[in-house]
Amino acid sequence: MRLQNKIAVITGSGGAIGSVTAKRFAREGAKVVITDINVEGGQKTVKDIQAGGGEAIFIEADITKVSECQKMIRMTVDTFGRVDVLFNNAGIELFKPMHEYTEEDYDRVVDVSLKGSFFCIRYVLPEMMKNGGGSIINMGSVAGLTGHIKIPSYCAAKGALVNLTRYVALDYARYHIRCNCLCPGVVATEMMKRTIEIDPDLVKKIIDQHPMGRAAEPEEIANAAVFLASDESAFITGISLPVDGGYLAGKA
Repeated sequence: MRLQNKIAVITGSGGAIGSVTAKRFAREGAKVVITDINVEGGQKTVKDIQAGGGEAIFIEADITKVSECQKMIRMTVDTFGRVDVLFNNAGIELFKPMHEYTEEDYDRVVDVSLKGSFFCIRYVLPEMMKNGGGSIINMGSVAGLTGHIKIPSYCAAKGALVNLTRYVALDYARYHIRCNCLCPGVVATEMMKRTIEIDPDLVKKIIDQHPMGRAAEPEEIANAAVFLASDESAFITGISLPVDGGYLAGKA
């Protein structure tokens, strides 16, 4: 029960990593706010948590809209009285060379992966300041720490998110607010399956660069998120934690 009585908001929690993490948070004692544009997936996550004896609610929210980031935090506080943990998990990829990009392609990726996270943090900070602290976790990527082919806007967004994490950690430590970034390598999700359909050779090449020789399971990302959300990491802030099977070890 490492998250007992904590109130946790998880964006993108209708999908694989978010859903698995939400269920894990609930098993650790958190009351979880599931938020996504995927209503069916989000509601299923809530039902799964409730079936296991946990407590969760679903808030439909499109985090590319600033007003919905604000609404999501306000509804959480109205329901539970505070926010202890924010996990900015939502994100999308687009495999496409930069010279073929449109403005819409760029906006689609950056609005979810960077703008949405920025404004979720913006609206949760006053609540955490009011309540004496909290833990913010951003979903980064190894692509935010090193170069990667065919995902230009994703690299840009995740690289910026890594530095945004550092900023929040520095400027809000005095309020006992911690901010850290998870940086997975390849994870076995629906997103990975879709990428395999587009370019199976590329995915195999990337997996082969992971010394452990496989993709991570969503549960392995959830394990790291629980640690960063819990008081066990009380003196850890501003880090980008690779969960990558050794991928970055070969990039130094």
